[in-house]
Amino acid sequence: MNFFKNIYMYFFHKDKRKKVCIRDKKDKEIFYIIRFNKKEGLLSMFFKTMAYVEFAEEKGYIPIIDMKNYPTMYTQNENNGWENFFSQPNNLDIDLKEIYTNKNYIVSGFEDNPNVFINSSLFGGYFASNYFNNIQKKHFIESHFMLNGEIYKMIEEEMKQIDIKNKLGVFIRGTDYTSLKPKSHPI
Repeated sequence: MNFFKNIYMYFFHKDKRKKVCIRDKKDKEIFYIIRFNKKEGLLSMFFKTMAYVEFAEEKGYIPIIDMKNYPTMYTQNENNGWENFFSQPNNLDIDLKEIYTNKNYIVSGFEDNPNVFINSSLFGGYFASNYFNNIQKKHFIESHFMLNGEIYKMIEEEMKQIDIKNKLGVFIRGTDYTSLKPKSHPI
């Protein structure tokens, strides 16, 4: 009997990048582990996270971001890099080791899954061109994520120093778009 309870069912997509581990089919709780490519920027990861969270919740999964076991350029030491900036979705306090050893989980692929990004009702196209869609996105983000407490304090301290009414905001991107010419990105 314990044999069936502890069966690991791993299966892979054609690109062998998605893993599923079902230990106990009776337990309906399934975690959806969101992982990223090491070379993605923070804003790209943030919007992809929103699409993945929306997808996971539609499927009845519990979304979790893992930048510890799947490190990115934001991972430091043994920490989950996501938590250097944000809370887990829905502000869950989850032990990744516990999930990987005792829970049912699905690990997302590195590639942009069309089921997530094309069919996503809010975040499939990342940016909305109309005001109503952007308001919906804002509400979704506010209801699912919070800044890390340390980051929030840093922003509050900075805001005390800045008279925002008399400042100009400048949007700066870290990628060299002139040399790299990434697809679908203006210079």
